[in-house]
Amino acid sequence: MTACDSCGARLGRRNRSGLCRRCHGSATGAANRRHPDATCEHCGRGFRFRPGAHERFCSRACYLAGNVVPTGPEHPSWVGDEAAPNTRYRRAQRLIPRADCEVCGAHNADRHHRNGDTSDNRAENIARLCRLCHTKHHAGTLGAVV
Repeated sequence: MTACDSCGARLGRRNRSGLCRRCHGSATGAANRRHPDATCEHCGRGFRFRPGAHERFCSRACYLAGNVVPTGPEHPSWVGDEAAPNTRYRRAQRLIPRADCEVCGAHNADRHHRNGDTSDNRAENIARLCRLCHTKHHAGTLGAVV
């Protein structure tokens, strides 16, 4: 029994091309025949291209570790405070951890922007209110949140 030159799969006795059915004639199979060896961009280890695999990394673990997308101001698409209101709200969720309600003491309170500006994510502008107190505040029955 012989193995496929491209992916290493076992070949039948009558196979003369040296490639399995998946690799024979496919664009990746042709590329593998032309460039059989590569070096992983993350770990530097040599590897052989496999059909369907990422061509710059030897494994999924190296792909995930070596293909890190920057976040925040380092990301090329960062727009800062010009982001959509929903994006600013999610940013506040990441920056300010949940805590107990400042009014009634209930656990796992929401974050409320005291001045109403969702782009102002300073700690002193974020109040922690439970869902009930938050609803009462916006309905006008709770009063001002200090």
